[in-house]
Amino acid sequence: MHIESIRSFDSLRKALVSGRLTVLDAVESALARLEAAEHLHAVRHTRHNEVRREAERADRIIGQEGERAWQNEPLLGIPLTVKELTAVAGLPHSRGGDGPAEVAQRDAPAVRRLRNAGALVLGTTSSPAGGWCAAGLNGTRPATVNPWNTRLTAGGSSGGAAAAVATGVGLAAVGTDGAGSVRIPASFCGVVGYKPTFGLIPYVPPSSEGLSHLGALANNVEDATALVDVMSGADPDDPSSMGMPSFSAPDRWGTGEPLRVAWAPSLGAASPEPAVLEVCRAALRWLADAGHHLEQVDPPSDDGYHALATILAAAEARTADPRDDNRLHPLHRDVVRWGRSLSAVDLATAIENRSQLTVAYDQLLDSFDVLVTPTVPVLPFDAESPAPAEFLARSSTSWLEWTPNTYTFNLSGQPAVTVPVGRTATGLPIGLQIAAARHQDPKALRLASEVHRAAPGLLSPFPRQTSEVGAGFGH
Repeated sequence: MHIESIRSFDSLRKALVSGRLTVLDAVESALARLEAAEHLHAVRHTRHNEVRREAERADRIIGQEGERAWQNEPLLGIPLTVKELTAVAGLPHSRGGDGPAEVAQRDAPAVRRLRNAGALVLGTTSSPAGGWCAAGLNGTRPATVNPWNTRLTAGGSSGGAAAAVATGVGLAAVGTDGAGSVRIPASFCGVVGYKPTFGLIPYVPPSSEGLSHLGALANNVEDATALVDVMSGADPDDPSSMGMPSFSAPDRWGTGEPLRVAWAPSLGAASPEPAVLEVCRAALRWLADAGHHLEQVDPPSDDGYHALATILAAAEARTADPRDDNRLHPLHRDVVRWGRSLSAVDLATAIENRSQLTVAYDQLLDSFDVLVTPTVPVLPFDAESPAPAEFLARSSTSWLEWTPNTYTFNLSGQPAVTVPVGRTATGLPIGLQIAAARHQDPKALRLASEVHRAAPGLLSPFPRQTSEVGAGFGH
């Protein structure tokens, strides 16, 4: 069996049960791909020897139990990565910083649950410091680049996670998402990205901005859902996770009663580029042909960007040491300094505006089952840039204004899934985002799975990893 054909949890399990493949084979393949993709700068810290020992243990259990091996450990033998913002015991908890980092003494709750379910952590993936931007910048380290065109960004701040999945460095990845940081790179790299309802997965230690979610990236919706299923559940160290309804995957994938689908090309100031709009409208036609009821809507609220930027800048200012200002990216430094200038009234106003936006989107999704948008209105931009040039030219405080369709659902706390639905003429992936009301994740997941299955090139070849695809920055 060609290891390249193993692109899902189910295909790996079948190969393991049949004896055509071992877990150690899968791990060695992932590690080989990691080495081959070093130029992408996607993975920061690795645990080669430990994960090989864990693979040998998984092979022994599968050899003894066969298919029953997955009853107690539903992710047994699944190789994956974890973004470096999340603690993995035994690895430096670097959180994207350039300097030395303390080795984590224990796993974050989500990672502990994955390990208890049998998942194999290959290592941690690169992130900008603290996840401050939605590009692949990594401080003084090389930027994480797009596997489809290495001149372009992989997106961020979970760009390392997305690039790893896209190139076969594990079958899935754990990311974090404070303004789109799972969904933006998933869209740019051509994989699935799922940000669940806020609080569904405990985020430990909790983020001061109250916007950050843990999420999953994978090659298909079902695998991303399986990761969230294992990671979800209350933890006393994250108050937002307490009292949450239990998570359940959709009863059916891609079948059932037609859904009421709202469509909005943009939820903020950024309009979709023509190539993005063309691909997403084709996906809408698939949904209409499948019998779903589509209606174009206007955003139910004013753009929430100023509220988002105020909250994030205040959080950045809280954690930044003034003595380190000169070590920061110039744009990051501007954001931090702006955050220090904000008043309590500024922050209270932003929190109030966020609440008003949340109410508006709650009301919209009382009338519809899901809201569909392009995931990101722009195409991947220069790998060395923190944002598209036109937004950088506006103001240093516009560093995330180009991605309203993602950050809106961090403000509202609602679940959102991005799936690749097509490519530009130059081969760059484009994602469609499906959002639902809080705690209605199964609706978004069901439609995401349906549209992903209908999209051409569901299991497209691994990227060629050159700078030729999408030359001219995708335009």
